[in-house]
Amino acid sequence: MTHPQIAFYEAKLAYETDPADVQAALAAGKKWLLVDARSTDAYARETIPGALSIPHRTMNTETTACLPRDHLIVTFCDGIGCNGSTQGALALARLGFNVKEMLGGIDWWKRDGYATTASPGRVSALACGCSGEGTEAAEEAGLPLGEPVPGWKGARVPEPVVLQGVFCRLEPFDTDRHASSLRAALAEDQRAEGWTYLMDPPADEAAFAAWCAGMTASQDPVFYAIVNPQTREALGVASYLRIDPANGVIEVGWLHFSPKLQRTRAATEAMYLMMRQAFAWGYRRYEWKCNRLNAPSMAAARRLGFSYEGTFRQARVDRGRNRDTAWFSVLDGEWPKLSAAFEQWLAPGNFDEAGRQRVSLSSLTAAALPGR
Repeated sequence: MTHPQIAFYEAKLAYETDPADVQAALAAGKKWLLVDARSTDAYARETIPGALSIPHRTMNTETTACLPRDHLIVTFCDGIGCNGSTQGALALARLGFNVKEMLGGIDWWKRDGYATTASPGRVSALACGCSGEGTEAAEEAGLPLGEPVPGWKGARVPEPVVLQGVFCRLEPFDTDRHASSLRAALAEDQRAEGWTYLMDPPADEAAFAAWCAGMTASQDPVFYAIVNPQTREALGVASYLRIDPANGVIEVGWLHFSPKLQRTRAATEAMYLMMRQAFAWGYRRYEWKCNRLNAPSMAAARRLGFSYEGTFRQARVDRGRNRDTAWFSVLDGEWPKLSAAFEQWLAPGNFDEAGRQRVSLSSLTAAALPGR
């Protein structure tokens, strides 16, 4: 017979966790997904990177449809004095999810030294995130708010799908399948120029293997190998990152194309396939961000049909240097016209016998979205 105390503490550990355990689980690549059970206003002010926003009062079959059933869902709120995470955990358990509550909420998360996405100064730090009173007060005062998004249920969490094209295939990155050929392809960049705005190049084979292992295990970013469908060689990598299904926002990034992939139809097709899949999953906004000094990336974003939205000055410090970050986006309402432009450019008839394009993609995307 189990001692009552043992059963009690085993039950606590089965249903409760803490920031350190959450951080360790995410770093190990476990299928844990954080849900911010506070109001959307509180989520916008500050949250945990990668967390989804589903206020506990709104949790139902429709609003939780985006949550993967094979993940452990971890709810959190402000911390002591706020029971939003408990309310959310109960609601999700009733909906059939495997769920734990994170003790101490975002307060203990920060006390343990972990990063948050914060926008200080917008509201008092003492405001409880569960009330949602700000939006109600704005409506009562007749203040302008955004257009309603009727029937919004969130986008889907990216799945490990293979994206098959004519000139390339994107496969969820796997060290065993892709590391060797990717290393050989990237080695052709003898001056290591492709690493300039990405990261320091791996110093040796062990460092390269560690980088590949990290890409294999990562859940955000989600990495894909860009593969030659004939030779099965991995010629580059790309990823979805800053994945926010609750708000329908996803970014493409960590692009590293080998010389064999650069300036090819396969490279363009890979970007088309990723964009198409993101909108098929229900995302409303597809982002591209880059160092403002990265001229090739700036030009590529415009060529692919992204709209420039501005530059965040002194956004980061990368390897001891300032980085101003340029922001670009494509919206779901723009995608049908851009999709047609991509398909026209990729069509066999757009290339002559020598493989030269007849009509540039830049001209097609500019015509699809004039004035962007």
